Amino acid sequence: MGEVYEATDTLLNRKVAIKMLPPRVAGDPHARARFEWEARAVAGLNHPHICTLYDIGHEEGIAFLVMELLEGEMLSGPMPIDEAVRLASEIASALQSAHDHGILHRDLKPSNVMRTQSGAKLLDFGLAKSIERDLDVTRTSPGTVVGTVAYMSPEQAEGKPIDVRSDIFSFGAVLYEMVGGRQAFSGDTPARVISAVLRDEPPPLAAPSSLQQIVRRCLAKEPSQRFHSMAEVREALATLAPGIAEKPSIAVLPFASVSADPENEFFSDGISEEIINALTQVRGLQVAARTSSFSFKGKSLAVGEIASRLRVRHVLEGSVRRSGGRVRVTAQLVDASNGYQLWSERYDRELADIFDVQDEIARAIVERLKVALTDNESSRLVKVTTSNMEAYHHYLKGRVMLYRRGPWIARSLESFQTAVVLDPDYAQAWAGVADAYTGMAYTGARRPDLVMPAAVQASARAIRLDAAAPEAHLACAMVALLWERDFERAGREFLQALALNPQFTFARSLYGLFYLQYGLRRDAAGLAEAQRAFDSDPLSSFAASVLAFSLSTVGRLDEALSRARVGVQLDPESFLARWQLAFVCHWSGNIDDALGLLEPLWAETAHNWVAFALSAVYVKAGRHEEARSIYEALLLRSHSDYVPPFSLALCAAALGEVEAALGFCEAGIETRDMFMALVLNWWPDFDVVRADPRYLEIVTRFNSRRSRGAS
Repeated sequence: MGEVYEATDTLLNRKVAIKMLPPRVAGDPHARARFEWEARAVAGLNHPHICTLYDIGHEEGIAFLVMELLEGEMLSGPMPIDEAVRLASEIASALQSAHDHGILHRDLKPSNVMRTQSGAKLLDFGLAKSIERDLDVTRTSPGTVVGTVAYMSPEQAEGKPIDVRSDIFSFGAVLYEMVGGRQAFSGDTPARVISAVLRDEPPPLAAPSSLQQIVRRCLAKEPSQRFHSMAEVREALATLAPGIAEKPSIAVLPFASVSADPENEFFSDGISEEIINALTQVRGLQVAARTSSFSFKGKSLAVGEIASRLRVRHVLEGSVRRSGGRVRVTAQLVDASNGYQLWSERYDRELADIFDVQDEIARAIVERLKVALTDNESSRLVKVTTSNMEAYHHYLKGRVMLYRRGPWIARSLESFQTAVVLDPDYAQAWAGVADAYTGMAYTGARRPDLVMPAAVQASARAIRLDAAAPEAHLACAMVALLWERDFERAGREFLQALALNPQFTFARSLYGLFYLQYGLRRDAAGLAEAQRAFDSDPLSSFAASVLAFSLSTVGRLDEALSRARVGVQLDPESFLARWQLAFVCHWSGNIDDALGLLEPLWAETAHNWVAFALSAVYVKAGRHEEARSIYEALLLRSHSDYVPPFSLALCAAALGEVEAALGFCEAGIETRDMFMALVLNWWPDFDVVRADPRYLEIVTRFNSRRSRGAS
């Protein structure tokens, strides 16, 4: 009854699906009426497991719907029991929401359910009808059958009036097929299938008796013998096994700053982040990662769509107004499955009480979602990290800028340094100082032997001040890995950071790629951690980019290219995402695509990382003079500014100048070039140098913690 096209919404720059009536049907007033009814039915639904309707319109005699574009696969079985129950719980939640809005689906079948990265998505309410008592629920001529025969209820097959219990029957047929891999009712003609629906019982499933009982009750011939609502179905599914039922889940969106001073945006972002960190520590609660939640900042999207993309049921949003020594925080918790507000509160407090406000909000969420706290959690969820509110403000500002990477890292260092001057006992701020120095060193912005001793001292001080701060352990891990080359200590510190905060996406990404793959060459383990980081933070451009490089390292270039493109889509302005996509294109043999990314990036940034990338690609393209021009530009710059020696080594290697490349590697030992620490074992464009016997001796000396320049 419709044709569907992939399209681009040019106003909001997003991919969408457009469903329209084909010309042969558009002239049929009944088909047109049904199409418009679908729009009205779906428009009233806002649920993470229902395909979102964005708009409806008419153009040149064609009616169309603009809907969420989904990527995934149609539902099919058999599948593991726990997976089937999880997806069934999501479908049941979607149907319950529809029923609560007075809508029947009437055509539930596997092909109307898509498995996506965010879970099940219920599609096509094209046959949905109102449940209003005085309305003809069939909206067809008497006795006319609509729907798909293998999944329709007996009363629907007979053309009788139907209610929610008809959808429950169809749900049972779908669940049966998910578990058993075959239809509950079959036959070689539609008439025989309908006969089976009316008279036969499906063969028993190879499944636990408790699950079989749920399926049998859904498929009862008489509506009165079925569950009376999808809420009852969900309750029954929840009893099957621990962990299978829907786990309480939440996303904390960045609180809106409503203060006049734009500087207070850092403060409002920080409040959201502190609440995320607190809730992450609560066992039994699934919390969307910070990067994914913050990807919706400034975007006008429905709560249901946000919840769907973040794979959560609940959303916390709020605002912050800071004025002088006082602060007003408003917060509201929404159940995205039905749009209901579960809780809201306004806090008017002294600025010094901000940690108490955050703790009260976190506790209110835990209470509303009925999550039990352990003895350790019951004392306090948000810990007080400093008593100096000005230091706290500078720390939050530094963290926001540090996440942006690139030239923002130097600015973040200034904020962190201000914070530790105001409060010398501020552990998290000292960790920020260490992170900023390390970031500038391994990206080539500062000479490592001049700044890393300060990073060592700052990370050690952070640990002494608060050994329970995951940020402090990550700072120590990066120092140990990239500067001291103490692999044993680096591993301990990474694992401790992740034990303290299992959803620390940044730490997990670096642990997988930098430590396991680049440091120890444990490629399978590293790839698993990079994948886990991406799975827990699917809207993080950083996590997607790291996963792309992780896949590249093990030669899975087609998958790497897919993830690299996701990284750029999630953040088109990201230097890292564009740079890594260019490399994956280069290593995949897509030279033109690589040049199309690198040439504008070089013009914009003149970054040393772009220089050695572009040199290698120019050589592959046969443009040797342009490759040499890039190399010479870096050499000239090195006379007045710091240029990482290993960047020069990679440029020289691309041009086949092995002796020059080895000389730059020697210089990298002198300055402890930290990018060299990341790629010396595997970088594909360096094979010509790596084959030289002298290179192994250089690597051995570089990895020695007693090498000159180490602290």
